[in-house]
Amino acid sequence: APYGAEIRLQQGIQYLDGSDEQVPLGVYRVEKVTWSEEGGSFPKLEGFDRSRAIQDARFLMPYDASGRSAKAVISALVTAIVSCDVLISPTLTDYTLPGGSVFDLERWSAVEELAHGMGADVYFDVYGTLVVTEIPVLTQETDADASVWSINAGEPDGVLAGADRGVSRTGVYNAVSALGVSANGEGAPPI
Repeated sequence: APYGAEIRLQQGIQYLDGSDEQVPLGVYRVEKVTWSEEGGSFPKLEGFDRSRAIQDARFLMPYDASGRSAKAVISALVTAIVSCDVLISPTLTDYTLPGGSVFDLERWSAVEELAHGMGADVYFDVYGTLVVTEIPVLTQETDADASVWSINAGEPDGVLAGADRGVSRTGVYNAVSALGVSANGEGAPPI
């Protein structure tokens, strides 16, 4: 059923007493299903997280977000398409969109642009919740205890198995157009 069905993947172990312990791996929209005509095997599923549903839901008409808060617009753009919880970090500084803030292309790009305006990243977590949180910043002064994991690639007994480099033209443009709108009303120069 690749027409809106979602799957919730979990992995875990079952103990000898019959109890089990499960860890969520994510909520995925079924994108493609293939199976053998001869039978005897499970169907193979290809899925994407909920951001693909937001990405696929392009604007049918321009969406005017002028005068609204970025946090409210993010929540509205996502929950109009996917029924989910939205968790926005309370430490993020919200801002009001100036007049002329119109989105007319991809909905997910609009959500990412609004989040980046707050210095945040946006993603769906393993529970299918939209999370808007600060972009982590690592510097030479970052305490080693702050890391969740580390890679020991420079030592002979390190964990790096291989490394590749690549180049792509994706996202490379010959020109960029920007439109400035005055945030202070009439007479003030645009940004």
